[in-house]
Amino acid sequence: MGSKQAQSIEHLIRYHEERKVIPGDPYGWKLPGCGNISHWEEARRYDEYPKFTDRDFHLCDEEKAEKVKQYLAGIHDRGIDAVLEGGTIVRKTEEGVVVDHHVQGFSVRVMQMHDVSVFDAKSYCNTRRSRRLESLSDQCMAEAPIGRDVENMLMAKRMDRGEAPKMPIRRNGTENRKPWYKAMRSQSYNTFWVGTSREERDALREEAQNRNARRYTALESLIAQIEKEDRSVSKDYFYHYQRDRNAAANDTIYEKPNHDIVIVLDKDSEVVLTKFSKLLGFLFQEKSIAKLEDAVRKWAALPPLPLPDTGRHMVDEMIRLEIPHMDLEKATTLEEVEKRVQCVVHYGTWAMLGNHNPDRLHKTLDSKLTRGMPRRVLEDVPYHVFPTFTTKAVGLASEAVRFLFSTMAPDEYAKCLDVYKALPDDLKTPLSEPTFSTLFVLGINSYTQRHRDTTDVKFGFASLVGLGSYTGGDLCFPQLALKLEDGPGDCVIFRGRELDHFIHDWDGYRIFLLFTNHQPVRNYAFRKLGLLPSKPDDPWNEGGQTHDNKAGGETRLKKRKQPGQDNDDYYSPCWK
Repeated sequence: MGSKQAQSIEHLIRYHEERKVIPGDPYGWKLPGCGNISHWEEARRYDEYPKFTDRDFHLCDEEKAEKVKQYLAGIHDRGIDAVLEGGTIVRKTEEGVVVDHHVQGFSVRVMQMHDVSVFDAKSYCNTRRSRRLESLSDQCMAEAPIGRDVENMLMAKRMDRGEAPKMPIRRNGTENRKPWYKAMRSQSYNTFWVGTSREERDALREEAQNRNARRYTALESLIAQIEKEDRSVSKDYFYHYQRDRNAAANDTIYEKPNHDIVIVLDKDSEVVLTKFSKLLGFLFQEKSIAKLEDAVRKWAALPPLPLPDTGRHMVDEMIRLEIPHMDLEKATTLEEVEKRVQCVVHYGTWAMLGNHNPDRLHKTLDSKLTRGMPRRVLEDVPYHVFPTFTTKAVGLASEAVRFLFSTMAPDEYAKCLDVYKALPDDLKTPLSEPTFSTLFVLGINSYTQRHRDTTDVKFGFASLVGLGSYTGGDLCFPQLALKLEDGPGDCVIFRGRELDHFIHDWDGYRIFLLFTNHQPVRNYAFRKLGLLPSKPDDPWNEGGQTHDNKAGGETRLKKRKQPGQDNDDYYSPCWK
């Protein structure tokens, strides 16, 4: 990215500031809220963008790949019985059976958990395994949570200083205090964990407990107001991040199988997750994989890509304090900026439904990013590179996912194909065909704390592919007390809606590509296919939304939950 010069520049960029003039980079443009420097007007970068051919998609060893696929299909069909004969039983208890096996030079571990059912989301949390992990995770924290008293006191101090955020006003002119308090409570967590030392935090706890010293003061009256008006429950992400991170570092708390292939089955032999180490390298040539990584890195220097901006990434400021080499603002050269690019960007139908100009869906960016950008830049420059990025670069990674997904979960895979086919052409993001994913996510140097993907398809699969040059980055599943190495070239499929998961620490430049499908999109397709009852405002109904000449027309997903609305259709938008 940028000039070959390695000149040192103090505060080359700021996270939430716009910089149109960057020393040493005549085409660079840093937009507010972005984690990269974009270069949409530098023609050289488009000329240098990697070119893919059909040869890049050829399997290195089709015969070996087919044998491995048949082996995995046997486990899907027969469960753990497929490996009991000829395998080594590592562990057999009331909770489950663990068997080690091998195929075509790959070590295999199959784990069947007798206390888990993939079609009962609560079963993951109700096991002794899960309860034990949570208890041990609590013990990993030297400090207690912030506590409600401290939260209220910090909020009251902010109000007393006149630093409270602007009060939201409803359409009827009344104050909307719920989001107002929520914003301040969230900020209190950041103030407590990021802006103070351990000694200062202990002093704040003591001050909050000693309420008699504040009686009849302005602060006490504000605290009483908060206690009366704000009954909401908030989560201290900073505390839980530290708790989960400390636990994941302890190999006595999380089990980490050191096998090429790891398969977890539930009590009925349904697949919970499957991980295949270095699957990209097994399937494709090294030069094709290098081209894929190069394409992602170069894409990260073209359009403006947003910083992580969801509840999963609230602790990024803490992480940058603990790991300075992840901090973009501390980069003093353009080369350092390139290594510290941070983004999470979503491409897919779920983010595009409701767009008012379907012909430009592939170029859609949030207005916060594109405000003030030249019209010709938005319309002309990125369009011819985007299809290459999706169908070729990302498509190569999706082919590795297809190998695993179609084999380990063929019925769900077939449903995904049907949903994609049912969507209007202008609502499809092109990947390699036949396309099974209506959403893919590009993440670069972004930590993801513990979460579940609540808008994903019920009992469906999320698929993750790692790229880059990094070590560490284990993928952790607290409810299973399991962590899996998730290095460059690895592929994992897992039940993302039902399973909590997060990424542990890593060193280096980490890229992830995630492929998934969202329940609202599937509902739309199933209604169109007649598998679910149609809704009055569906575009194919008389009086529905705007029709077009393509099958299915377009629809808009509600961005706020309305009274009586099904939970399946609740849709929380993220950055596009």
